[in-house]
Amino acid sequence: MSSFATTRRSARFASAITVLVGLAVASAAAPAWSGGAGVLSATESPHGYSLTEMASAVAPFTMSDNDPAAYPATPFQVLHVDNIDYQLVDSGVVATATQSFTVRPGTPFYVPVFNATDGSPVVGTFPATAADAPFNFFDPSQYGGTFEIVVDGSTTPLGADYLAGPVPVQGTELNIVTLGAFIHSLSTGSHTVTVRGTVDGAGVEEAHGITYIEFEFTYNVQVQKGA
Repeated sequence: MSSFATTRRSARFASAITVLVGLAVASAAAPAWSGGAGVLSATESPHGYSLTEMASAVAPFTMSDNDPAAYPATPFQVLHVDNIDYQLVDSGVVATATQSFTVRPGTPFYVPVFNATDGSPVVGTFPATAADAPFNFFDPSQYGGTFEIVVDGSTTPLGADYLAGPVPVQGTELNIVTLGAFIHSLSTGSHTVTVRGTVDGAGVEEAHGITYIEFEFTYNVQVQKGA
């Protein structure tokens, strides 16, 4: 492979990583989904937090690459990954990671699944309002995304209702839109939460030079007394 091709390939890889770290339906209007087993409806506000308020609280943590110093003070355990394995597969990037958490009984969870910011390069047109966000995330001319969360084997597709933002990222000049969900507290014992998604819209290739990004993050959650 020529040095030019190698450099270009590495640049595409690095560009794709910024999409997931900056973690992140083929129609203009994505369908609305109610929460499946374990996943709260997008309209619920557990402990007084809406999805928008939680997206705002978590944004500095997300944009710091999950720096523990920026972890938000909320009632929730934020499920996140610290080390992501990126693989170039054909013309795209596949990202996988596994993280373990031990929590007390009664602990509720928040899971940020995918993020988009107005930092360069922008995929498609960054939404000016919340009403614009579904087009950016789900239309095939932009991200063209499909996303889901699986709690102990029960799958919930995440559509437009689970989008929050744009909201400003405290301490920066950036704005962020986050697709995320709240999960009920889990029973004592071992549980598995998996989030997965694919973005393969035309805007991904235009902005990042790759045809798709696919990710799957697995969270092993141990709920135990005295944790």
